[in-house]
Formats: sequence, structure tokens, C-alpha cells
Amino acid sequence: MKNRPSKWFVATVLTGSLASLVLWFGILPDLEEARVLSTPGEIVFPAKVVADGAGDGSGKAKVSISNGSDNRVMALEDMLGDGWEKFMRWERNPWHRQGKFPGANFMRMLSSKDPKERAKAEDIRRRAEWWLKRLSERYPELAVTPHPVPDERNGFLKWVEFCERFKAKMPGMTSIGLTGAFEGYWKGEQPWNPAAARAWLQANAALMDEIHTMGLMPEASSEGISVERYSFFHARLAKECADALMMEARLAAEGGDLTGAMESVRVARGLVNNFEQVEDPPLLQTTMRMMVQMDIETRVFSEILPALPEGSRDPAAWEALVRPEVKPPSDFAKTMRGEWSTSIREWVLPGILDPGDVNSPPDPGALIEAYTRPFAELARDRLTAAPGDPVPVQADAASRSAGLSRLSRRIVEILWMEPNGWHKGWYRANNVHGLTLAAFSLMKDDSRVPVDPIRGVPYRWNPATRTLSMPATPEFDGMKIKPVVVPKR
Repeated sequence: MKNRPSKWFVATVLTGSLASLVLWFGILPDLEEARVLSTPGEIVFPAKVVADGAGDGSGKAKVSISNGSDNRVMALEDMLGDGWEKFMRWERNPWHRQGKFPGANFMRMLSSKDPKERAKAEDIRRRAEWWLKRLSERYPELAVTPHPVPDERNGFLKWVEFCERFKAKMPGMTSIGLTGAFEGYWKGEQPWNPAAARAWLQANAALMDEIHTMGLMPEASSEGISVERYSFFHARLAKECADALMMEARLAAEGGDLTGAMESVRVARGLVNNFEQVEDPPLLQTTMRMMVQMDIETRVFSEILPALPEGSRDPAAWEALVRPEVKPPSDFAKTMRGEWSTSIREWVLPGILDPGDVNSPPDPGALIEAYTRPFAELARDRLTAAPGDPVPVQADAASRSAGLSRLSRRIVEILWMEPNGWHKGWYRANNVHGLTLAAFSLMKDDSRVPVDPIRGVPYRWNPATRTLSMPATPEFDGMKIKPVVVPKR
């Protein structure tokens, strides 16, 4: 009978061999050097090297980034590939990783019931805010100027609290129950049912009062609100609140209550203000703002104004109420700042600043640089761009993260968003707002056809049907923006 080594012996030898390999490459010293200490420490950024001193014809010198790819941790990590990750998560490994992503330990401590754990998480959060200020000095295009407001006047804070309450009630599917009750109507499959709408509003009178209070609050700020509380909202909740208000406005208009109809629209527009006026709205929040604003504009012209008797439709008053605005490119720059400010604090800095996070990347400065520079470039470009200019083509995440450690490359690939798609949505919304402005202009005076404010091309106007459409160009045809039927005054 042959003697076979026991499983314990094999595991011990394998563990010892891998540990020796790790120590031979000097993993522990490098990890300690890379990790930020418990007080705001130094994140070493890669040196910027001017390549050949030459420009690209734009007057700007070409810059290459040295990401420190000679780091022994990164070299070993790349050599082992997936085996490295498996080894670090192997339960017998003395440096066993509990999670797969930096920041997991921070999120665990943040939700812990242990006061000591929560205190550690709060310290990490405080230091992340400290580092955000330092990074804003390094990348001034992304600096956010706070404008704190008192809690009792902060509509955005009330919205955050409102969402948190519904998230707690309905994890995974946040809703006020409106979509399910009128699903056929929203899809255009069933006719408008005023009796059912009135019954729903009466049954949810307390909820509607709360929505009115939020929408009428005069100011909005995210200052003092932890980023985890507002980095993600369920868009359905915002859409349903706006739909409920527009349903309320339609009932008022059909009942001849002009004041009530305008009040409901004013509240809906106030919700847009809550999303728009904060210092650092990320992409999702900007999307909610655009979605609710376009919903208001569509329903005012398709449902509310037609329900009012002719002669009672004051276009100037309704335009001031709806406030359609063609945003300048700097608005997209603000969104880029907000997306970066939110994601860097929630997903990047905690994993770097947490001394207990075994998943902390070994090249934090290079990671921050690779993730941040595209946002800074986009923000800088949008500050000087013309309204119709496309965003510059961005390198993909793989190119942006070349030379980083394997873990940092993964972080960049997961977090990086492709700006061209988001800009198309932003640009389309801008054109919808332009069409709404033109519709109000025709309500005031239908003898002159308005011109698109972005491209300077005349809109298409059919006076017989009073239908206003986007200019006849392939660019606008591809946007699939529905025409507006313009009622008389």
C-alpha cells in the first residue's frame, strides 16, 4: 500500500509555499506603503511626464501617466491572474479577503449595530470628505461649491427622507402604488378614468400633502447629507410623484379650477428644483430631473391646457410655471462634477482610506488619477463648448486603466460610464425643452414660426392642425421627439 500525504499536509505545504512566494516578492511592505493611515495621509499620485515636449496641434502638451507598474504587488498580481484572487479569498490564506471589492468592509461597518464599528466608518467618511477637498484642488474643474441651507427649508433633504421611508417599506421596488393602479392608462391601453383618479387621490390624501410640502420648499442642498443616502434613488418614485401631481392638475382643470391646476403643476416643478439645485447632482439624479420635467411639459400641453376653457389659457403664466429651459453645456459639466464627487466618495476613497480593508488597491494615487482625469476633461470641455457641440470621444476603460494594478483596472472598468450615451439623453431633453418653449411662443403669437434655439433651424408648424414638430433634419428625426399640439389661448 502506497503512502499518500494527508490533506492537512498538502494544505500546509501549499499554504507555506504560496506565503513564501508572497513574502519573497515583498507583498506586505508594499501593501503597508500603499495603505493610507488612520489620519489623513498621503496618497501618492503618479508623475505627469511630458512626452517629447510636443503637442497635438491643440496647443496642449501631450501628457503620459506613469502608473508605477514596477510595483512588486502589481507584478505578482498580473502574473498569477485569477489565481491571485482565488488565493486571496482562500479561507486558509492568512491574508484572506472577505470580499471582492474595496469598500466592502466600510459598508459593513456603516450598517453595523456595533457603535465602535460605526465610529470607524464615520472616521473613514470624514477622511473621505477631507480628501475630496484636496482632490478638488488638484482637479479644479471638478470642485463643488457648497451652499448649505437650513433643514426646514431643504426640499432635497425631505426628498431623501421620503425615499428612505419607502425603501424601508418596499426593499427592491420603491413605489407609492400609482403605477400598478393605473398601468393601463400610463401605457396608453386604457382611457382616462377621472373617477378612479379622484378615488386614488382621496385615499392617498396624506401622501399627496407630503408631496406638496416637498415640492413647495424653497431651497435644496446636499451639503451635510452623507453621500450613501442620495447616490441612488429609484426613478420610479420620482416619476410616480410627478404623475400623481399631474393627474391632480388634470382633474382640477377639468373641473374648472384653474388655481388648483396651476398649484399642482407648481409642486411638480418644485420637485425638479429639488433635483436640480443641489451642488453635486450625479447622473441618475440629473436623469430624474429631465424625466420629470419632460413629463410636466408633455402633460401640460396634452392634458391640462386642453381641459381649460378657451380664453383662460394665459401662455405667459403657464410658461413661467413650467419653466422649460434649454440648458447650456455647463449644465452637463455640473453633472460630471456631481457623478465624480459622488462616486469617488462612495466607491473609491473608502476602500483606500480604510486600514482594515484587505482589498485596498496597491496603487491608490494612480487609480484616482485614471478614474478622475476623464471627468475633469469632460467638465473642462463642456465649460467652453457651444450648445450643439458633441462631447469629445473618450478612451475606453481598458485604455484609461492601462498600467494599473489588476484590482484598480477592475474598479475603473466597473465605475466608468460612457459619457456619449448620457450626453445624447441630455441633449435630447434639451431639444424637448426647446420645442416646449416654441409651443408657448406660438400660443402668444402664431404668425411667426419659432427657430430651434440650439441649431438655429426653423421648426415645422402646421397651422391647420396647430401641430408643432422638430425641424426636418436627420439629426432631429433620430431623436424621435413627439410633436406638440398647441392650443389656442
